Amino acid sequence: FTGEEQAFRAEVRAFIAEQLPQATRERMTAGLSPTKEMVVDWQRRLNARGWAVPLGLVGGVMSALFGTGGSFYLIYIAGRVEDKSALRATISTVLGTSNAVRLMVFFAAGLLAPGVLITALVLSPVVFCGLWVGGRLHAKVTRAQILRGVCILLVVSGASLLWRALHAL
Repeated sequence: FTGEEQAFRAEVRAFIAEQLPQATRERMTAGLSPTKEMVVDWQRRLNARGWAVPLGLVGGVMSALFGTGGSFYLIYIAGRVEDKSALRATISTVLGTSNAVRLMVFFAAGLLAPGVLITALVLSPVVFCGLWVGGRLHAKVTRAQILRGVCILLVVSGASLLWRALHAL
């Protein structure tokens, strides 16, 4: 690392050591998600430092570079939205909008083969069918079950990516 990068690393470490409340640190060290109040408090501290927007930008860039923004969005949203109806609506809207915008931008930039766009359009009714089924199941599951399902999907998709990457070597 350059001297500038090492200085920035030291600054970030010092900020976390000084600003991350002990209760939040202990909860996360124990493998538990921070409470909504803890997240809001941390966001305020990041905002006061001027780091919240750059961190959000990095998440968006990672999403665009690797096409895997869904997991970042799910983790972020699941830790902040308490009501399961709002959680469901927020996740559906964010992922749907993100994917639709990405699809249009990639197609307009010539990065997407026309056949892929046609396949996406043909399969779009399946998305709405999934939303309909989810709406029916929604009343029968708790927020905890939804979050557990999201975590399982994240682990399975991550394992799938690792498996494919290792077999591509």
